[in-house]
Amino acid sequence: MHSLRTSEALEDTSAVEEILSLVQLRAQHLKSNASDQENVATSGSCDCLSYDIGQGPGCQGSCCGGPGGGVNAPDGYETDCRGSYQSDRHCNAKENFWQQRFCLWNENCQMGNWGAWGTCTQPCGGGQHTRTRPVLVAQAGRGTPCGDTSETAACNPQACPIDCMWDDWGSWGECSQSCGSGSQSRSRSEARSAANGGAACDGDITESQECNTQQCPVDCQWEAWSSWGACSVTCGGGQHTRSRSEAISAANGGTACVGDRTDIQSCNEQECPTPAPTPGTCTIYGDPHVVGFDKAPSLLSALEMPSIQKGSFKVSDTWLVKSSPIHIQARYQAVGDKSRVFLKMIGVGGPFLQNNTLIIGDRGGKSFWNQQEILSSLPSEFHNGIVSAKYHSASELVQDPERTTAGVDVELPLGVKLLVNQGKNGLGIRITTPKIEGGQDGECGNFNGNGQDDTAELTSKRIGSEIMSGELLLPQS
Repeated sequence: MHSLRTSEALEDTSAVEEILSLVQLRAQHLKSNASDQENVATSGSCDCLSYDIGQGPGCQGSCCGGPGGGVNAPDGYETDCRGSYQSDRHCNAKENFWQQRFCLWNENCQMGNWGAWGTCTQPCGGGQHTRTRPVLVAQAGRGTPCGDTSETAACNPQACPIDCMWDDWGSWGECSQSCGSGSQSRSRSEARSAANGGAACDGDITESQECNTQQCPVDCQWEAWSSWGACSVTCGGGQHTRSRSEAISAANGGTACVGDRTDIQSCNEQECPTPAPTPGTCTIYGDPHVVGFDKAPSLLSALEMPSIQKGSFKVSDTWLVKSSPIHIQARYQAVGDKSRVFLKMIGVGGPFLQNNTLIIGDRGGKSFWNQQEILSSLPSEFHNGIVSAKYHSASELVQDPERTTAGVDVELPLGVKLLVNQGKNGLGIRITTPKIEGGQDGECGNFNGNGQDDTAELTSKRIGSEIMSGELLLPQS
């Protein structure tokens, strides 16, 4: 231990006895901590310093007034030296001051054996490879520092093979004939010769070809135009076309035909009568396949839908049809290892149902008109002047009209019809509805005649990926 205060010579016997008493107390303190030092740090050692930390001002007795302010440990020093010596504050009665001790743990670095050399950076022509060794015990305090943990050496110094490489072909020489098939030749040389066992150049130094094989020039001539084809539409303005072919094609540098092969003109430009609106259908079945009103490509898996989060997904509610009067929502649920998702419940509501709510669950689930349970047995029916529902075992299969299954046939206002199959894993549903004035959207699409804008991503951007809590028709999951 090093002290930052030098003790003065003792002048009387009482002072000597007091100092000896302090020394005995410190020896007992060190001895009591020796076993801890052996258990905690057997490969290192402590280096300790003592600092004056004050004395009672104007005191005459031994360390009266208590210690003064503390002192910060020097860089690297600790208050307990890893459990070997506890920091203490002790009284120097002779000098009437308090001292505090800090310790520095010293540890020599210990390193493991070198590992095997790594792969050379080059197969030939001189490269480098590296090997490493681990630090088993890190250096601490004034201990011996660690050496390098990696080293690099040269490897594969042998020269690399050089393959032969041709130079570019020269220009073709003059043709031996001006027409009627002549010949011409060209040559090349080695841009780089083979060396160090490299591959020789493959191929010939010279090559020949035919030239000036052309016959006399022939100019193109058109045939007569064909008759006009049928108009593309019967009203509202369409197009029909006529065409012509080359009677004689240009050859041997002759003049090409001038003009188009096809001629287009307008036809049937009179206005069309306004047709009655045609209802559309949206079909959802399986895990799931979704074919919207505009017959967009099927969503082969509901895991592609933005509202469904992979990994944590269990239940997700989404819009099938969202319009001003008609609200149709669906609840999907993952099964098994969550790689398959099925439609488990649908909810129908909105102004066209006078703001009532119809809920139809899957096989084993329940169906409700508002809070009233309906269709509780097979077969059964429900009619109330707004909705007409029939639950029976011969319902048409939504994806195959030639087959039947247990399900619910529903007729609703505005010409809306629902065909709901109750399958083994979930629901299959076919929604039939006219095109709604003011627009509509949802997983069944926006019914605008363009199936390309009915992707899950674009639908999510238009109406959001989730149903707002105030709009939810389905019971809380």
